[in-house]
Amino acid sequence: QEKRLFPEEPDFKKKCLGFWAVYWRWSEEEPVATTCLTTNPTWMQDNWDSIKNVRLKQVFLPGSHDAGAYQLAYSPFAPSYFQKYVFAQDESILEQLIHGARYLDFRIGRYPSGFWLNHDIARVHVLEFVFEDVKLFLNNTKEIVVIDLHAFPVGFKERPESHTELVEFIKLQIGDHLVGFMGYESTLQQIRDTGKRLIIAYNDPSIVPKYPLYLWHPISQKWGNVRSVPDLYNYLSKVMKSHPPRSTMWSAMAEMTPDAWSILSDKYKGLRNMADQSNHNVTEWFRDEWGAKANIVAVDFIRSTGIVAAAIRWNREKSSARHHHKRSVLKT
Repeated sequence: QEKRLFPEEPDFKKKCLGFWAVYWRWSEEEPVATTCLTTNPTWMQDNWDSIKNVRLKQVFLPGSHDAGAYQLAYSPFAPSYFQKYVFAQDESILEQLIHGARYLDFRIGRYPSGFWLNHDIARVHVLEFVFEDVKLFLNNTKEIVVIDLHAFPVGFKERPESHTELVEFIKLQIGDHLVGFMGYESTLQQIRDTGKRLIIAYNDPSIVPKYPLYLWHPISQKWGNVRSVPDLYNYLSKVMKSHPPRSTMWSAMAEMTPDAWSILSDKYKGLRNMADQSNHNVTEWFRDEWGAKANIVAVDFIRSTGIVAAAIRWNREKSSARHHHKRSVLKT
């Protein structure tokens, strides 16, 4: 997070962020392989011919868990106790999208001042400003983005009309970009053919049918509520072995979650430290065979994972497998 390298003016072309990994053999004078931490603002478009016929329920989308709970820092700092357990990302929404995220997990709070993005009951960023980031990204790329309005922790249960007000706010702010509900069997090409590229899934089945031109049915989140890497692996292993939902997209929530006691005792030293323990493992799991079945994989601090690269690779594989299956069916 220190010495942030994103420019003030966003760059919608792939670029190296200046962090390199080098594979070197002692017997060689030159490195065997090098790779750079890069942005991926157009990875869908760059691979369009390979992935355009993949269905939404089959595509592998890299995602940000609690995407709105982000904090930006431009110099070394020691996070406060509050910050350690509220902020789950270190990039703005625009930066997360430029990095390669195509699924954004949002939690919405309703306050007298308007709608905010929350992390549970803690409000973090004004929703209107975040939508500006999303629109800027869509207007400068040809990418498809999925926003999951998955929880409404403040101002909704005690005030149901907040849902209607939120949908009207969404229509006003970003309605021109919204794909009407087509079903999760739709291919990426079919989505793009509508002329719009933003899908909003709304996690309240009683609200969705009222707004088919704007809202999609809820996305199933597979969340283990675990606090160790072995427990996270065991939970996700069961998820990956089970049958995925037939009619909707689903997300593997690939992060650890502190409980109330561990927060009070600061047992895990914050979400960043927990992500540092798990993210390289998550990358390996989904780079390996789990990636073949993955639909959405949502992580904390997405920049510290290789989940975007894993998704790009596996989407190419899925498209190739689908193509070969079609050819074999035609031959028979």
